[in-house]
Amino acid sequence: MIELILTASAIVGAITVLSTAAVKIVRFWLDQKHQDREIDRVKTEMGVICYGVLACLDGLKQMGCDGNVTQAKNDLEKHLNKNAHQ
Repeated sequence: MIELILTASAIVGAITVLSTAAVKIVRFWLDQKHQDREIDRVKTEMGVICYGVLACLDGLKQMGCDGNVTQAKNDLEKHLNKNAHQ
């Protein structure tokens, strides 16, 4: 009788360990999917912000501002072009 109880408890323990591992793997996979979606959303948002800043810098340059405005505009255009081709 004791052997039956020990065998049953070993089986229950093994099932518990395997199911816990499976749940952790599924949760990790779901978290990765969520993080991937969040990263894509942030990248899109950052792209919109960069193009808005570029438009502001372009407007300032058209109004006659020079120096740092020109340098920042050129650097931002170079950055956006470099990332567009990756």
